[in-house]
Amino acid sequence: MASFLSTPLISAEDAIANSAGFRTWCGASSVADAKANYIFSDDVREESELPARYAAMTEMEGWSYGRLAEGAGRGSFRFTGGQFHIVFSQEVGTAVTDYTATNRIAFKDSIAGFISDFMDNFEGAGQRITDITKIPFSDTFPFRGEATDGGTYIYQYGVTVNTGIY
Repeated sequence: MASFLSTPLISAEDAIANSAGFRTWCGASSVADAKANYIFSDDVREESELPARYAAMTEMEGWSYGRLAEGAGRGSFRFTGGQFHIVFSQEVGTAVTDYTATNRIAFKDSIAGFISDFMDNFEGAGQRITDITKIPFSDTFPFRGEATDGGTYIYQYGVTVNTGIY
């Protein structure tokens, strides 16, 4: 049975997989292939098992329920909000020289298209986005880096999705 902890995430997977741009970018042959092989929770695969291009999602965080009834006694509650993160990752090569302006711009342009498709598809499935923001780059979440397994270089870009009453 789907719940407030899983329903938005299931819809988010569908919203990403239904993006033709995402499927082309990652190499998925269908929506089902994208969901099975290119969209992951953040703990489902070892780094060495990941494809060259994929999306990873966290669990619902910071969720809350609000009371609908006034006064004392038994109240009614509803899901009022929560957030989850989506990170898109792409291998760029095996040498630091593979970081080029052309690769960087193509990666960011692709991500911008996925985000737009995601918003349309997620809301079209009856979910609500209160806002969507970029995860700030930091030492622990750089835009570009070296994968610890395999010696490949990657680009990554993440967004935080705040979802509201649905």
